[in-house]
Amino acid sequence: MHNRLYCVIGPSASGKSDFALKLAHAFHEHRQPAAIVCVDVMQMYDGLPIATNKPSIEEREGVPHYFIGHLCPFASSADNHPNPESARHYGTEHNIVKFVPSAISLINDLRRREVVVIVTGGTLYYIQAILTECIALPSDGDLPDVLEMKERIRSMPHDELYAELLHRDADVASRWHPNDYRHIRRSLEVICEQAASRACPSADSMPPVRWRDHVILWIDCPMDVLDDRIARRTQQMDRRGLCAEVTHFHLRNFDPSGTSQTAFAGAIGYREFGPYLAFLRSQRAIAQQRGGDAGRQRFRDSTAQAVAQWNRCLNDLKHKTKKYCTKQNRWIHNKLLVHRDLIVFRVAPGELPSDASALCLAEVAEIFQLTRAAIEHHPRRVRAEPRSREMNRIRLCSICEKYLENEAQFLAHESSRQHRKNLSKRTMKRGTG
Repeated sequence: MHNRLYCVIGPSASGKSDFALKLAHAFHEHRQPAAIVCVDVMQMYDGLPIATNKPSIEEREGVPHYFIGHLCPFASSADNHPNPESARHYGTEHNIVKFVPSAISLINDLRRREVVVIVTGGTLYYIQAILTECIALPSDGDLPDVLEMKERIRSMPHDELYAELLHRDADVASRWHPNDYRHIRRSLEVICEQAASRACPSADSMPPVRWRDHVILWIDCPMDVLDDRIARRTQQMDRRGLCAEVTHFHLRNFDPSGTSQTAFAGAIGYREFGPYLAFLRSQRAIAQQRGGDAGRQRFRDSTAQAVAQWNRCLNDLKHKTKKYCTKQNRWIHNKLLVHRDLIVFRVAPGELPSDASALCLAEVAEIFQLTRAAIEHHPRRVRAEPRSREMNRIRLCSICEKYLENEAQFLAHESSRQHRKNLSKRTMKRGTG
């Protein structure tokens, strides 16, 4: 079988890793070597294997996995990292501008050696950047300037970020709420990258794909099925020792001054346990102050409260994971399914993971024997119409001085009682004036 490029996508807890592993074994059974390229930002950092759902050595079952645990989550601990040169190169904060060229080089090298490459992971923006030229990659000479500009953007106060984006590109600024600092900051970074590479693609154009001989297998998992999968995965993480892992990592690396920031600080699977960890620190401090038997008794008395706090954090983890799944599904529909040159095939959850071999050898192999025209009309081929940018543009109601996320919310707001009340007040003021 030809060593095509495969990509397994889907929301969190949909079974991407298991499916990719079964797919790799299916190729191995037919004497075709395969490797998995993991594209999950949090799994790239060393540490917290349970919280970030890293596949263990045993779970990889002999299949080569790349980009797992090769980065250092702390710049100060780079010298203690198993691969210190890699840790120093990437630093504490991961950067897509550095990652994408490395991933492309690895994929091309594996394909030259006749190895089937299976790309999978939950960071869909990175996957899109690997498959298509959706971001402008600066040259090696321009990279220091780009990093310097991005560092300046990160250090800018929040109230200056929106003004800077409005000055550089008013059309892009109109898509975000003025308080949506994360998207505003990322938009400024993209503008800097495009300026450095001297490439400014049109916002309405579709970026070209890097490899024409590819297939994207999309695990289309309904939300009711995902809810059950997320609940079971969270319980499994708890049984595997999530509490001990998170507590040990936090107490070992906690910096009261806040100057040393871990890469996991904002990761789903760690940040949700902030209230529990804060409670634990406070109880330890009280026990140390009292000392002796009184301190130990105080710590034992707080056990029930700690368990209740931990369970609340677990429920919060389930809720945040569901919200993230919704964002992932939206990204798949709006960025990948609408691309006319990306070949996406739907995989039903019922086919996971036992039917992976049959899917790979019977249907995927058949797909690549079809002509391009036949692929366009294949029953598993998925396409979606792009949404109008006007429908997703931030709107400001000048009457109520309120920002609305999109056109639908703006129309609903115009018919609301509060808007009509404010409009009536303004009309009366104009009449009396």
